[in-house]
Amino acid sequence: MARLGGAEFAVLLAGTTAAGAVATARRIHAALSEPLMVEGRELSPCAGIGIAVGSGQQFDALLRDADLAMYKAKPAESGTGLYVVERSTAELDTSPAEAATPSRSIGDAVA
Repeated sequence: MARLGGAEFAVLLAGTTAAGAVATARRIHAALSEPLMVEGRELSPCAGIGIAVGSGQQFDALLRDADLAMYKAKPAESGTGLYVVERSTAELDTSPAEAATPSRSIGDAVA
């Protein structure tokens, strides 16, 4: 885990699948969504989690995809969101908008 800046963090999961990354993101989201008591007030945090899946051969492309996914996942009114950008090795030299593999929303409800 690394802090990229502000309230943005990255978690690198080597040797996992897209489904494994989504399962891990759901566990992280559940932990982050627990209400907190701060100075006698209950706060309900919310988070958007972007997931980028790739071979890791081009770290910059993977990080760019993760950034894109995070912004697509940013919560609007619901306070939750997961978004996945998945790219095959053949697509590593293209931008996320040009990649043939579709991105997908995982939905607002995180169980």
